[in-house]
Amino acid sequence: MINRAILLVIFGSQTLMGQWQQLPNAPGNARDDGVSAIVKGKLFTGLGRDYGFYVQNDWWQYDIGKQQWQQLDNVPFSRRQYSMVTVHENKVVVIGGELDGELFRDVWLFDPEEKTWVKWPSFPKGTRQGVAFSTPFGLVCGMGLTENGVSDSLYLLNDGTWQFLTVFPEGPRDALSGFAITEHLFLGWGRNLNHSACSDWWSYDMRYNRWSSMNAPGETPRYWTASASGAIGMGLVGFGMDKDDRFLDDLWVYRWPENRWRRIHIASYALRGASIALDGDHVHVLWGVDQTFDRQNKHHVLNNSIPFESRLKVYPNPGNGTFRIAKRVEIEETYQIINASGALIKEFTCQPSKGCTFHLQSSGLYILRNKLSGQYVRVIVI
Repeated sequence: MINRAILLVIFGSQTLMGQWQQLPNAPGNARDDGVSAIVKGKLFTGLGRDYGFYVQNDWWQYDIGKQQWQQLDNVPFSRRQYSMVTVHENKVVVIGGELDGELFRDVWLFDPEEKTWVKWPSFPKGTRQGVAFSTPFGLVCGMGLTENGVSDSLYLLNDGTWQFLTVFPEGPRDALSGFAITEHLFLGWGRNLNHSACSDWWSYDMRYNRWSSMNAPGETPRYWTASASGAIGMGLVGFGMDKDDRFLDDLWVYRWPENRWRRIHIASYALRGASIALDGDHVHVLWGVDQTFDRQNKHHVLNNSIPFESRLKVYPNPGNGTFRIAKRVEIEETYQIINASGALIKEFTCQPSKGCTFHLQSSGLYILRNKLSGQYVRVIVI
């Protein structure tokens, strides 16, 4: 059945909406360096090192709608910390990690519906504190500390085989941040071979094997950070430690196609080894160690936190499937429709002095973007 579209236009401002809210604490031992991921309204989390320096192998589910925790079976692999995590095709993927100096290569995929784990082809090297992404080309993982030292390499898992993908242009790095938006990877911060905290950021276009320098979120070099990829062209990074080993409490959101960073609300406390996950525009923060070196099991959420400014207007609101773009300038303009994965699905041109309409019928979440100005409006199809 074809659903009709309702447009939700969100206008940003210098003062961002939303406040931190404490949710039910995670019932496992307080810890840092755990992993978290959200799939279809459920948050899954576990692993990491607790306050007694014991490394965990537990696995938990949090129902966001019901605000309820449930303990699931322990993971079927060795307990560990510093693992990489991503969500790929609505499954949670956990890669590598460390236990008492041993670096792991194994890759595990968790099915949230069946509550089962499947082992995938092992990563080429035992790795900790690297990055992992889901992309249209397959899983990407790499960098971090490996069996051969700190790495500058990224690998792609496609058709059951890990293949070398590219080299990070600024050399080996661990404890960095990163996220993926469709065929683009975004990486930065971290520690270099001299153990110095870095402040630069880079984007990589997987289609053309091309690296580009990009603006960084703020000026503070940092490492031991947290990061997450989100729907609708969004990535979130923050926390960590600066070059003087001071703990940091800021979070930054990157929006595509605007190509802009925006700092969102300061967290309740500074953390390293925290885990963040995105549920739409809702930011969930778990675990971490604070500046007094107390490990945490607090669970906070920042709701409706990431609006950006837009002067683009569309009506009617709500609509019946056919929509008109309002207040256009008297020039030819090209617009794009982008889906929830950040992929371009439609592009059309509006002529001067003529009405400009577009149609949406399939359910989902979209962006309408002015290709020239970069202004956009979010579209929710229900």
